[in-house]
Amino acid sequence: MQGQGRLRDGLLADTNWKALTLIPLLIIGTVVLVFTLGLTAALRHQRRWNLEHPQAPEPLSPEQAADNALLEATSQLAAGYVFQQAQVTEVSEKDLLAYPTRWHGMTVRVRGNLHIEFEGSAMGLAWFTDLTDSARLPDGDYAVVATGLWLFPRLAYSVGNTPGFGHLGQSWGEFMVYELEHVGAGLEGQ
Repeated sequence: MQGQGRLRDGLLADTNWKALTLIPLLIIGTVVLVFTLGLTAALRHQRRWNLEHPQAPEPLSPEQAADNALLEATSQLAAGYVFQQAQVTEVSEKDLLAYPTRWHGMTVRVRGNLHIEFEGSAMGLAWFTDLTDSARLPDGDYAVVATGLWLFPRLAYSVGNTPGFGHLGQSWGEFMVYELEHVGAGLEGQ
């Protein structure tokens, strides 16, 4: 008889263990379900509220409005630009870096350093846009002779707006290159 009691106690203990394991799982499952349903309802309510209460964009300050107009004019200049070899102005890299706005909207040829990387290619202070038919250079620094449209409408950090050029508009200018000649390793003289 004692053996049968132990057997029954063992079965009962095993059954209690399984029941005790299922209870936390049921609680966790219920909490997750209730959270998901609540979050779905809250998001649905937020979307409906946003549609019923549209917000007007903040008005631009006069400086921001003027800067946006300048960027729009620059965009139109770039869209209507036609590359012509006869209009090229030779510029040193030193002058391009010292006076970037002086060459705005001009076709320039410059011998300088080109830095190429994913979402961060630049020549001098400007975002580099390669419009040549040549194959893309691998990431790195190169000495090049580049010819193209230099867009640099305002001095760097002259306004509070984002710069407006390049990847996510984070560059102060853009160099749209139509001719590119690789002449050696980059960072000459350094």
